[in-house]
Amino acid sequence: MSSRASYESNTSLTRTHRRPNVDSLGEEIERISSVEVEGVERIEEVDRSRHSAYHILRKNVRRATSTIRSMVSDRGSTDDDLELTEEEVRKRQEAFEAMSRKLNEFMDLEKKHLEHLEKIVEFLSAVELAKDDKFIVTMPKDLKTRYKIVFGNIISIRDFHKNGFTQSLVSALGNPVELTHLFKKRQQRIKELYSKYYINKPRSDYVLNEFSDFFQEMEQVQQFESIGFRYDSELTVPVQHLQRYPILLEGLISSSKQAGELEYMEYFTQVYKICHDISITANSMMEAGRIQNLEFDITSQGTLVHRGTVRCKENGKKKTFPEIFKKNKDSSFDAHVFFFDQCIIITEFTPRKVSTSEDEYKFLRRFNTNHLTVKDEGKSKKSFEIYDTDDRVSLSVICTDDEEKMIWLQKINETLKSLERIGDTLTNPGAF
Repeated sequence: MSSRASYESNTSLTRTHRRPNVDSLGEEIERISSVEVEGVERIEEVDRSRHSAYHILRKNVRRATSTIRSMVSDRGSTDDDLELTEEEVRKRQEAFEAMSRKLNEFMDLEKKHLEHLEKIVEFLSAVELAKDDKFIVTMPKDLKTRYKIVFGNIISIRDFHKNGFTQSLVSALGNPVELTHLFKKRQQRIKELYSKYYINKPRSDYVLNEFSDFFQEMEQVQQFESIGFRYDSELTVPVQHLQRYPILLEGLISSSKQAGELEYMEYFTQVYKICHDISITANSMMEAGRIQNLEFDITSQGTLVHRGTVRCKENGKKKTFPEIFKKNKDSSFDAHVFFFDQCIIITEFTPRKVSTSEDEYKFLRRFNTNHLTVKDEGKSKKSFEIYDTDDRVSLSVICTDDEEKMIWLQKINETLKSLERIGDTLTNPGAF
């Protein structure tokens, strides 16, 4: 038996797709297809027929139609009034149907996302087998200690969706209150998982580019070639996924408003704000992942609290950034500041010159938050000072306006107070 045939017969990575052929949202939810992978626990099908999104929405359509017709009957309407009212009923019905379609898209998006995640984990398993020199594709020696960079925390993301979130999301689609509660409850976890993936993505792309020949060979293994697997596009799916939540929610907000369901609209708006915040944070983390010349693990610096482009000026005679100051006569320079839970990172900032290029961030200095003090430099100034009590380095951060300065000060002070409370709890738990 050939090595290829041996792989195909022995591998536990064979997957089975089940695609339901149904039209209504209610049937789709009741028969949501599970991703089946040998050696992996099968996802339970969701059965919420009595409370499905489809039935809830159809009930509202009937209620809206009945209410409007009753109003017409009570006031003794003319034929013109009745025609106008029938038009209102038609528009409201169309709005509910549009809402139903958007919920269907939402469910389909989440289901397919889980399928994509399973494919990526399956591909990772095959790549790990390639460490063995007897495998049908030989992994380069230099990649054996770096291949995990390519996949980041994809297994944790897959497990999060597989072990509850996907089922909970599909179950909650028919109830905006439950949907809002779900995203409020999971907001921080989603942000943590995807932020870590996003910030690692530039490193992942670098390794993929360096060893592209190997990964292209892995694509040609029959297990992946037969399903048209493309590693570059699949590894981008988690990045794209978060952007789609707000888009779908915008459609739900619009449809619920047109349907006259203002309570629905309010809940969908709350979910939109949560998803938008998650998406913005994750995108910012990807930018942080592009910082050049780092000598520490940026993925271990905690949550990215805030970032922005400012001008910086080092205080005192001894200069930490002599090369920077040679370029600027006034001893200040353009910087992009990344503020994490655990540190403030100062980078030299070069904006992109064309739309197809990327902004550049070159690491200059890190201020650890446990050695940090911050001080407003006065109401008449648009700047504040950050001071490293350990290295005794002082830096003035010059903002574009007072509002931007106040945002920076508020976020830094809130984080420092939070860290102080945590420290007090650890040193004197009895007092809390």
